[in-house]
Amino acid sequence: MSPESLEKNPLTNKIDIYSFGVLLIYMSSSMPPNSKEREDQLKIAASSHICLAEIMVQCIDVQMNLRPTATSLHEQIGKLKNNDRCYPTERLTFPLKSLSSVTRKWLDELIEEKCRDATLQVEQLSSRLSAEQAR
Repeated sequence: MSPESLEKNPLTNKIDIYSFGVLLIYMSSSMPPNSKEREDQLKIAASSHICLAEIMVQCIDVQMNLRPTATSLHEQIGKLKNNDRCYPTERLTFPLKSLSSVTRKWLDELIEEKCRDATLQVEQLSSRLSAEQAR
């Protein structure tokens, strides 16, 4: 929960930016969000995802006026997307050992879903071929 929410300050879109920062830290560190351990979680996340470190720090700033805007975040992340220093060519093959447990689970679920879809399509095609051969 953002600091301004705890202090009963008016809600703004900066709360969403704070939440985005917490999610980045969670995905990067594989540790469930815990405000008492936020600094340790940030250190772990930043050390494993150096290119996102500055964004994470900015997003969870205690002073909401120092947090970036959504537009600014979009631009920063867009710049990282094409930065070979952040995503060198050899990392584009998704080595499973470097993925966080959350990302690994999501990737496994995505692969399972795609396999189920492919199996269903093969079964449908087989049925059609059998029906055409029977004619």
